[in-house]
Formats: sequence, structure tokens, C-alpha cells
Amino acid sequence: MRIKIPEKFVQELTLLGEKEQKSRDTLIHEAIKEYLARRKVTDISVAFGLWEGRYIDALAYEQALRDEWRVNASDFCYQRSD
Repeated sequence: MRIKIPEKFVQELTLLGEKEQKSRDTLIHEAIKEYLARRKVTDISVAFGLWEGRYIDALAYEQALRDEWRVNASDFCYQRSD
């Protein structure tokens, strides 16, 4: 694959490469990798419809989830002996 890079950018890449002791090829590779990582689209559409056909009372479901984490506070209490 060939791409055209303006001479101004080539000069800047050369200076940066000298400063960081990296080749222009490496700098371009890193820049593209970073750019694609930032612009990556997460396909949230896979989450849509997961609950289709499930008929549950939302509050009851929430309470059931919270009950899983309910702990007896007295298990964490202690009496100070000053």
C-alpha cells in the first residue's frame, strides 16, 4: 500500500524520529494504531434485545440483586475496649 504524505509531515516525522530514536515507519505505525484505538466503535447493538421475552418486575429483579450483596452489618462491628 502506498500513501502520500505531505513533505511538511515527513520533515516533522524525521525530527520526531531523531528525538525519540525511532524510524518514521515506526512513528507512522504507532500513530495509526493509536488513532484506530481511539476511534474504535464498540458494537453495542449486540446488547439490544437480550431481555426480549423475559417478563420480570424490574423492582423485584433489582431487589433480588441487592439481596445477593446484603450482609449482616454486625459481622463487621466490634466493641472498642479502651
